[in-house]
Amino acid sequence: MPDRVVITGTGLFTPPFSISNEELVASLTVAVEEWNAERAAQIAEGTVAARPV
Repeated sequence: MPDRVVITGTGLFTPPFSISNEELVASLTVAVEEWNAERAAQIAEGTVAARPV
């Protein structure tokens, strides 16, 4: 007789330190803008591609 696998659980665990999707998108946007600003000269020269926002 094959073994049966049973997955059980209740509720949704939310860790105490979580962020919303909007906060995640905002922080990644800031990081990309800063990365592009720090490399503006190389981006203008064409040696580095700008990261899309």
